[in-house]
Amino acid sequence: TFSQVTLFGNSNTGGVNFIGWDATGTPSPLDFRNDHPWWPYNFWTNNGVSTTTLSLTPNTTGADLSILDAYSGYQIANRYVLWNNGMSSNIYLGIGAGNALSAGGNTFVGNNAGNLTLDAYNVYVGSNAAPIASSCKKNVILGANSALNMQTDSYNNVAIGMQVAPFMDLVNSNVYIGAFSAASNKDGNENVYIGTNSGNAQVHGKNCTFIGTNSGQTNSLGNNSLTNATGIGHNSYPPVDNSMILGDNNVNSAGASVLTRAF
Repeated sequence: TFSQVTLFGNSNTGGVNFIGWDATGTPSPLDFRNDHPWWPYNFWTNNGVSTTTLSLTPNTTGADLSILDAYSGYQIANRYVLWNNGMSSNIYLGIGAGNALSAGGNTFVGNNAGNLTLDAYNVYVGSNAAPIASSCKKNVILGANSALNMQTDSYNNVAIGMQVAPFMDLVNSNVYIGAFSAASNKDGNENVYIGTNSGNAQVHGKNCTFIGTNSGQTNSLGNNSLTNATGIGHNSYPPVDNSMILGDNNVNSAGASVLTRAF
């Protein structure tokens, strides 16, 4: 047996007309049945406005559950938490994620991730990850509050970690990995910073490489716009453009071995 629904007679004293009760008045599972295997199920409000159209197994696409309206999705408290905003190649998970009508190929996960994004091929994961990035393309931002102010003409950037590069904008081809790395960066391009707090002193630097915790974080010469500089090791910081340093001031020796062989 299964429960039935009609317009009238819904009473928990039994009968066939109350949701969740069978004809004898015994609680029963609620089954939706349809004579045609791929006709949708329409859910209506009391004023006759359709709110959601669903297709349940089986259907023409083989899906277990399909939302047929292109602009619908799963909601909590009237806020979308899983949808694609009408673009089948996008997937958005989280309240406020993908709120703008963006181009395709985006994946946003987290509260307000990619909230204003209009462009394509971005991956933003984390609460407030790249929330105002509108005309930005092919970026990977992973971490809460990362790329907070990235807004326009920023391409091919990777930022991974908590609050990475919160001020960068109008940038391209940067790789920042580590919590709070590139914390001061505004418009530097083609940099690689790896490590917690790496590259923090650089505001306009370009073509720089800092690897290690606190590398590139302090500079006694006050240079925040280095070019083609490399610092490798904890607290390392190259002092001028086109320079390289290994380690901090406590490093007093370095060596290398060279293997040669006859041919």
